[in-house]
Amino acid sequence: MRSLVLAAALAVLPPTVAVAQAAAVETTAPAQKARLIVLSDIEADPDDSQSLVRLLLYANEIDIEGLVAITSTHMRAEVHPETMPRIIAAYGQVQPNLAKHVPGYPTAETLLAKVSVGQPAYGMAAIGPGKDTDGSRAIIAALDRPDPRPLWIGAWGGTNTLAQALTTLRATRGPAELERLIGKLRVYAISDQDDTGAWIRKTFPKLFYIVSPAATARRPGWAWASRPRGWTTPRCPTPGSPPTSSRATARSARPIPTSPTAWRATPPPSWV
Repeated sequence: MRSLVLAAALAVLPPTVAVAQAAAVETTAPAQKARLIVLSDIEADPDDSQSLVRLLLYANEIDIEGLVAITSTHMRAEVHPETMPRIIAAYGQVQPNLAKHVPGYPTAETLLAKVSVGQPAYGMAAIGPGKDTDGSRAIIAALDRPDPRPLWIGAWGGTNTLAQALTTLRATRGPAELERLIGKLRVYAISDQDDTGAWIRKTFPKLFYIVSPAATARRPGWAWASRPRGWTTPRCPTPGSPPTSSRATARSARPIPTSPTAWRATPPPSWV
């Protein structure tokens, strides 16, 4: 009905005015929050801790439905979910102040309930019957909620916890239901940080899946999953030397407004 009234009102206005009025209505419509589950190889190096601090500062604009500690090619045999509560506790100290400026920031307690552990080992070897984890179950539970919005999976590390969720769904749901649930997923992976990303894309070709290759000048299109075993993560060569990317360092080192506590929880930018 509202759209009919708007159309009738615009119909009696001159074309230029009608276009301007329609644009105003379009831009003032409330934006729908995105649903997000993060898969993080936190503690493989400091970047995911830095990213989690940044994410929490936008927690009023995103529905964070899961924070899952997982493995990757950088950290194949362990997970570290204990770092997430530490960062969330720092967020909890500044959340009341953030909420004074903009509504919608969840409490630290709400976010703590979203923390879980995914596959505790590397890649395809960690998925299969009987290998469900709290992290894979969290993905399935989010998909099962009667929420029409897409569910985004942000893969900051490996994707075998997502692979396990899809494996379980394929084994327990009918073809139509499986297709419906896959249609709700939106995956963004920061490269293939284990060997399940390619398997997921091949096995579930209708899945919306964006992968950002870890490309360099020497290795265009190179994925982390294909790097030689034992290859170490690049660091600044010597103390005090310029970092690899001054632009990235400048962005990481910029103080976060109104959040000195959260800033103290962020690892130093010298790694970037």
